[in-house]
Amino acid sequence: MKISEKEKKDSAGSLDLEPSQHKTIKKEYESVTTGIIKGLFYISLTAVVYFLIFSNAEKVLALLTTKNYAAPAFSMITVVLVAYLLGTGINKLIKVTLERALESQKLREE
Repeated sequence: MKISEKEKKDSAGSLDLEPSQHKTIKKEYESVTTGIIKGLFYISLTAVVYFLIFSNAEKVLALLTTKNYAAPAFSMITVVLVAYLLGTGINKLIKVTLERALESQKLREE
């Protein structure tokens, strides 16, 4: 029985995927180190934003007490930015640790 070239590739683990599928698969599976570094990076950016806001509290307070469009725009942008940075950082850290725990649980069940 002869094996075709496609079957050889599939059995070797090299699937015939389109470039967009390669990017999707590569994006879904980050290494543990990369996930932790990205998580800590986003959390440190959040700390920098908080530091900038609280170290310039007088200027920020003056901006927030003005009666023009700048006050609500600044507050909304700040809230969305900090929520995104902190949420993304925590998501990366939790995802890495939960994936590792899930893999060890699967190994125990087998």
